[in-house]
Amino acid sequence: MDGIRRLGPAFGIELNPAKCELIGAPSEHAATAAAFGGTCKSVDWASWTLLGTPCGDDASVSAFLQRVADNACRKTRLVASLPDKHVTYALLRYCCGFSLGVYYMRACGADKAFDRIDESTFAAFATLIPGVTELNRAQIGLPTSLGGIGLRPLSPYAPLAYIAACKQAEISFPHLLTSPSSLPADPKLSVAANSPTVISSPALSVSVTEYLRTGATSGDRMQRELSKMLDAELAKAWFLTLSTEDQARAMSCTMPTSYCWALPRPFEDEVESWMTAAQFLVLMRHRLGLLIYAEPDDGEPRRLCRLCGKVAIDARHALICLSGGLRTALHNDLRDLLYRIGSTAMLGPRREEQCFVGGMRADVVFTNARRVMAIDVAITGVDSGREYAVDASKPGAASDMYARKKFTTYGAAAAAAGVDFVPLVFDTFGALNVEGVKLLRFVARAWGYQFDIVPARSVPLINQRFSAVLNRGLAQLLIANAASG
Repeated sequence: MDGIRRLGPAFGIELNPAKCELIGAPSEHAATAAAFGGTCKSVDWASWTLLGTPCGDDASVSAFLQRVADNACRKTRLVASLPDKHVTYALLRYCCGFSLGVYYMRACGADKAFDRIDESTFAAFATLIPGVTELNRAQIGLPTSLGGIGLRPLSPYAPLAYIAACKQAEISFPHLLTSPSSLPADPKLSVAANSPTVISSPALSVSVTEYLRTGATSGDRMQRELSKMLDAELAKAWFLTLSTEDQARAMSCTMPTSYCWALPRPFEDEVESWMTAAQFLVLMRHRLGLLIYAEPDDGEPRRLCRLCGKVAIDARHALICLSGGLRTALHNDLRDLLYRIGSTAMLGPRREEQCFVGGMRADVVFTNARRVMAIDVAITGVDSGREYAVDASKPGAASDMYARKKFTTYGAAAAAAGVDFVPLVFDTFGALNVEGVKLLRFVARAWGYQFDIVPARSVPLINQRFSAVLNRGLAQLLIANAASG
């Protein structure tokens, strides 16, 4: 301290003892404080913190994390009480749960406090979506890219975060310590490496062991890589518990375009992307495979579809029913959105153009592409008259199947007319066919070029716009049939 006082002013550094802390054993506090002028605060070595990180003994660290959990759980409960369900979900995902604990996972490793935060997050989501049970917890905690809801738990990932943080810190030891090799082994690192999370997965265990042996490299992303491995293991375990019908649902939900609606971005020229409470509720129940329409009491006949009046109602029928005009309206909304974005992108779009040999119409034609593109917009249900196993084979399988039917209908006529035929097929979870993914990427690039927006931003923006329109329409279809009839 005397050295800083003497040399510091030449570098613009002035020491304020009143803001300094002397860390040591309580029995040494008086003597230590006297040596430094008695103006510094004395802190017990067993319970000190540095930059918000508890650095004392295990008991003080656990007590600190319990206080963190108290605040996190209170914040989560307050967020869950908000009236807007879509806003609540977004805040739960980005401002609660995993977001609140990831720093402490890296600093402290596994702790029971993280279990409390995880329970609080699950309870908050359960207040948004009535009917959610422990059976849905696996899907709720998975990332959206694996068909989940994105409310990731802390506890399974805490050992991996601690391991990555420790190995990264070792890179700086030679710059901070005169003899880093003399440091004692960290027992918590061994505990993390032998945690149930790690040893339950042979592949993950091998990766962790190798990482501990070789050490970190500057800027490596091993926490993310190890977490991805755990994600894949958890997703595989969840997938194997599902029926073939639910596997088809889950597979469709893994396509990125199937979840864009839940990541809203309002646009000046579009209706707000936020869903109403009813829309958000029915879409989440649809994605989770929960019952949407109440089952009749014993002895009562199943209620007929309110749109066509012929078929006993369930969610799958409600989404593919052609009666009532709602499905046609949704098709037209998607067609018109493609037309508007294509116009802004300077692709020369035309609607309902007779560009095929034989007089058949295309929904939208792009005249300013390298070749004239004739686009047919369609919506198909998961397992629309097929085996569920087909749709469970890969993301977008239902859309690909329907696209092949479209090629059978329009392909020869388009080739004879010298135009490129492109089906744009959405399934009822938002997954696209292969050609549809490429088409929206092409449109997004052309649209972004007009505003100097790079594809890394323009592609998700355009995908989100289509996803919002599609899923709002799907929600309206489901809600229209939810009323008693």
